[in-house]
Amino acid sequence: TERPVGVASSARTKSQKHSRKRNGSAALTSAAPAEVPPVAFRGDVAHIPLSNIIQALMMNGQEGILTIESERFNAKLAILKIGMRPLNFDRGHPDLLKRIILKQRLLTEAQFQNVFNTWVPGTSYPGDYLVNRRIITPEQVEGELRKQLEDFIFEIFLLPNLKYEFLAGEECVDYELFAPNGLGEYLIFNSNSVLMEAVRREDEWTRFRETIASPTEIFVLAD
Repeated sequence: TERPVGVASSARTKSQKHSRKRNGSAALTSAAPAEVPPVAFRGDVAHIPLSNIIQALMMNGQEGILTIESERFNAKLAILKIGMRPLNFDRGHPDLLKRIILKQRLLTEAQFQNVFNTWVPGTSYPGDYLVNRRIITPEQVEGELRKQLEDFIFEIFLLPNLKYEFLAGEECVDYELFAPNGLGEYLIFNSNSVLMEAVRREDEWTRFRETIASPTEIFVLAD
């Protein structure tokens, strides 16, 4: 038995109307600004340089934690829309802060350990804890410590055999040195400036390596 053509045609017409309504509704919804989808990836600097990765994250407006590791080195950077900020590597352990404090000779390793024996992770940021104990001053944070952290970032770009992983939207609170809305605001580094200086240093060190064949080579004064 053949179906009446008119009925089928009418059914298709109604379906097309509903489809147009749904499509129209979807079009109105998609007219709102779309959020940048979060990303997660890992890689090796041998394939894609770290500077390219950071530049791509900046251009796409991504925020999160970039973890960098090798056999002898590890680091974490908070990637923000307004720049980047160094983080402690281990959750609840102020390893980067310790490195900077010892390098500045503000405390010995034993003194640092003694001070943090009474610190409870989660009750305060480790850097703020030192400020509250009057072991360091806000002026030192904004001056010497900031300079040491900047050099730490540049060091990352010069290291070979690094692997990296980026997690978008990852919470940084447990890794922060100082309160992000306090002294941590002074420890945000402009990404463009960092990348430009990193490239300059990388070119400089490439020339050094071409001139000095081995890091164990010993030079003597010539007559």
